[in-house]
Amino acid sequence: MGNSIRVELLYAEAFPKQKESVLQRCRNIASFIISQSEPADAKLAYFPPTYYGSFKAAAREENQGKTMAMEAIEVVNAFFDLYKACGDRQYFDHALHILDTYRKIQRPDGSFPVKMDLKTGEPVNDANGSPHTIFMVLNRLEKEFGVYDYKDFRESIEKWVAEVEISSFNWNGQFEDTAVEGVKPYENMTNCTAAPVAIYLMMKDNPSESDLRTAEELVRFCEDQFVY
Repeated sequence: MGNSIRVELLYAEAFPKQKESVLQRCRNIASFIISQSEPADAKLAYFPPTYYGSFKAAAREENQGKTMAMEAIEVVNAFFDLYKACGDRQYFDHALHILDTYRKIQRPDGSFPVKMDLKTGEPVNDANGSPHTIFMVLNRLEKEFGVYDYKDFRESIEKWVAEVEISSFNWNGQFEDTAVEGVKPYENMTNCTAAPVAIYLMMKDNPSESDLRTAEELVRFCEDQFVY
């Protein structure tokens, strides 16, 4: 639903005469997301559910009452876009509240769970999430909105990605339709976590030689493993 908002807003840029009707649709989607999100005093405050209803993935027992921890960041991006489009501060504030929850659930070593119980906030297993989406949105928060309150948080996530994911090159899949528990290292590889990190490194204002070398190695990994 978050990505639906983002696509609708791109449509409005291409067809400005449709902007008002698009904004109304986006507000409707946003209202639904907010209505389904956890309350302010919850363990995962302001987090939207990954699953809704009782069909397909949502119907599976292992997904009921659970959430993929990194999915809430899609709502953050969508609400930033919607705030820029309509100026309604509630969307920006809701996005910041989600980021505050991410800061609360970060483990001492800088990692995050991949999947959690939506009500208790407890991880369902020991698997790590791939948190590149968080530092990318925090970078966006600094660049587009001039908000640097999360700078230390961003840097701690970047440090974990560099020391764990980049160092090991174990780019573990984060997909809801595959097991995220009991998977051995290098058994569930994906380019979906590696490629965005390469993009992030190359889009820095002043990427270092190390950044560029790492990005190139990530691109080689993606090509070798996933391009046919």
